[in-house]
Amino acid sequence: MTPLNTVVGGKASTCAPHLIVSGLRFAHEVGPLDFARILHPKGGTGQVAFGGPVATRKVDAKGHAVMTWTNRRWSPHALATRSSVDIAGARFITMATYRYHERGQPKPKKSEANIVGIGSNWVDLDSYKEEAWRDVPPSVIREVILNVCEDLGLPVPTLINFSGRGHLVVWQYQAQAWALIAPRWKAVQKTLHERFLFLGSDRSGKSPTKWFRLPGTRNERSGQQVGMVWPPVLADVQRTTFDRLAAAVLPHARQTKAERLAAEAETAAKRLASLANRKPRVGLHGAKLGGRSYWDTISTDLEKLFALRFGTGPIPDGEGRNTWCLMLAYAASWRMPAKDLAGYIREQAARCGLEEHEAIAKTVTVVQHAGEAAQGIKKIWVDRRGPVPVERKVDPRYRPSPAHFVEELGIKPREMKKADLRMLVDKARQKANAKERVTKSRRAAGVGSRDVSQDTRREVGRVALEMRAEGLKNREVLQVFGIEQRYLDTCLCDARVVADIGSTAKPTKVVKVSPAAAPVVEPEACDVIESPALADAFEGTHEVLRGTRESGDQSVDVLVADSATAYSAVVTMVGTSLHRGRTPAESPPARRAFSCPAPVLATVEACA
Repeated sequence: MTPLNTVVGGKASTCAPHLIVSGLRFAHEVGPLDFARILHPKGGTGQVAFGGPVATRKVDAKGHAVMTWTNRRWSPHALATRSSVDIAGARFITMATYRYHERGQPKPKKSEANIVGIGSNWVDLDSYKEEAWRDVPPSVIREVILNVCEDLGLPVPTLINFSGRGHLVVWQYQAQAWALIAPRWKAVQKTLHERFLFLGSDRSGKSPTKWFRLPGTRNERSGQQVGMVWPPVLADVQRTTFDRLAAAVLPHARQTKAERLAAEAETAAKRLASLANRKPRVGLHGAKLGGRSYWDTISTDLEKLFALRFGTGPIPDGEGRNTWCLMLAYAASWRMPAKDLAGYIREQAARCGLEEHEAIAKTVTVVQHAGEAAQGIKKIWVDRRGPVPVERKVDPRYRPSPAHFVEELGIKPREMKKADLRMLVDKARQKANAKERVTKSRRAAGVGSRDVSQDTRREVGRVALEMRAEGLKNREVLQVFGIEQRYLDTCLCDARVVADIGSTAKPTKVVKVSPAAAPVVEPEACDVIESPALADAFEGTHEVLRGTRESGDQSVDVLVADSATAYSAVVTMVGTSLHRGRTPAESPPARRAFSCPAPVLATVEACA
C-alpha cells in the first residue's frame, strides 16, 4: 500500500491545519462543517451549495408532510473564518462552487453553466451493487481502494468518506477555474470511473453538480451513519495538484495550444472537404423521425427495458431507482405538456420504488426546464465543434443522447436484442436492426430468402447428378427442370461441393521424370562398390537423389546432391538433413535414402 504522507509525483502537504488547531485529531470526529472546510479551504472562489430535504407545514392527500429542498450557499472564506455558519438541515454538499448572487436575488441554478471553480476529482463507489463485493466489510473495501491506487500509479486519495452503503474517494488540489479545466476535468472523471467500475463506480457520480452526503448525517436507506473514515488521523490529510493527477490518470499527454488549434483546423478542413465532395442522394432513403416520434420511440424502448428487467415494478433497492426515474422524466418532458409532467413523475414514483417527494426531488430541474420551454425561454449554448465557438439559442430542456441512456442504465447487448429496442442500442445492434429492416422490405417486395435459394440449387444439382449417372443427356436435364445452362452449372457446382464434404480422398499428382544420364560412381567412395548387388543398390539410391541440386544456403549444415555429381556417402536426399561430419550410419535420414535390402545396407554402413 502507498505509505501515508506521500503523493505520486510530488511531495504531500497537509491541507487542514485549522482542524488540528481546533482540537480535532481523528477522522471520526469530523462533522458536517469540518468536512465542508476540508473540501473547500480558504482561498477558493464562488459559493458552496448545501442542501437536503426538509418537511414543511403543508400536508398532502395521504397525510404526509410535503417536503422541500433547502439550498444554502456559503463561500469558502466564510466557512473558514466564521464560527456561526448556519447549515442546519443540510445533509448534502457540492464539490464545485457556483457564482455569487446579490442579497435578495434568486440563487443561481446548480448547473454546469454556473460553476465557478472546482478543487477535486472523485469516484462514488457503490460496491454493494456488485455481487463479488456485496458482503465484503467496508474496511476491506478501503484497503482495496488504496491498493488499486498504488497499482495504477495514482496519487494517494485525500480522503475516503463512508456514505452509509458505499464510499466516496476524493483527490483534492487547489481550486481551479472551471472554464479553464472543464474538458480535462471531465476526461479525468471519466477515466477514474472506468478504472473503478469493478467496485461499482456510480455513473451519475461523475457529474460536477452531484450532491454528496455530509459526515455526521444518517443514510435513510441503510440506517448507518455517514462519516469520514480515511485517513484515520487528520494530520495525514494531503493534497496533490490537478496537473499531477491528470498526468497520472489520462493515457495521453496534454496538447499544447498550437497543437490543439492545428488539430481543430485539420478536422474542420476534412469536414468541409467531405461536405463539398458529397453527392446528393435522389429519392427517399428511409423514414426520418421527427421531434415527437423520436422521443416516443425512446419512451417505448424504456418501457420495454423496464418490463424486461422488473416486470411491473417496483425496482429493487440498488438497481438504479433514481436513475430510472430521471431517465423516464427526460423522455416525458419532450412528450407531454409541462403542466402534466409533475403528475406523471408522481405516478412513476411507485414503479421506481420511490416516495413521491423523493421522485420530485430527483427531477426538480427537469420540471423547471420543461416549464421554461413552455414559456418560450431559450438558453445560450456554445458550439465549440468548429474552429470558432458559436453561440446558439436552444431549448432549455435536457436532451440526452441514446448513448447517454445506454450508459446510465447499463443496457447490455443481450437486453437490446431480447427487448427489441430500436433507439437505445449500440453500434452493433444498430447495424443488425438496419439489416432486419432491409430484409423485411425485400420480403415484402417478393424477394426470396437466400437460404431457400441455396437449398433449391443444391437439390437441383443433386438430382441432376443422379440423372446424368443414369445416362440422361445435358439437354434432357435442362428440359426436365426448365432452366438455363448457366443456372444448371451453378447447381452442379454446389452439389459437387456438398458431395465432397467429409471425403478424405486426395487427387493423385502424376510426376513426370525426365530421363537422365547414368550416374558416375567413384570406386574410392567405397570398396564394396565392386559387388554387383551393391552396384544395383547404389543405382537405386541415385535414382532417389536424381534431380536435386547443391544448397546455396551456407548457414544450413546440409549437403544436397546434384544429379551431375558423383555419389558421396555424406549426401542425403531432398527433404532430409544430414550434418557435416556424421556418417550415414549415425543419421536416420541418410539410411532412408537407400532403397536396397537391409543386408546390403549393413554392408554399406560397415564400408562407411
